[in-house]
Amino acid sequence: MITEVIISSIIIGIIVFFAVYFAGEHTDRSLLSKLKSARALTPETAVKPEEIGISDNWTKLVLKRLAKEGKLGVTEDGRYYIKKPE
Repeated sequence: MITEVIISSIIIGIIVFFAVYFAGEHTDRSLLSKLKSARALTPETAVKPEEIGISDNWTKLVLKRLAKEGKLGVTEDGRYYIKKPE
């Protein structure tokens, strides 16, 4: 009985991990696609999240994470753009 509970917990944990991982990858690609479509490729052409249809806090947190990872740049007034790989 206890073994079945442990195995079930492990399987559920694995499923949740991969669901969150792939959902995050989809969100990253979706955000990058929106920024590309808006031609936000330099600080001069950067856009605010609301300009590309982003209003929820979760997605804004993803933008901040991508900026922290160096994939996006952020202007002083809170506009985002895709940074070119160095």
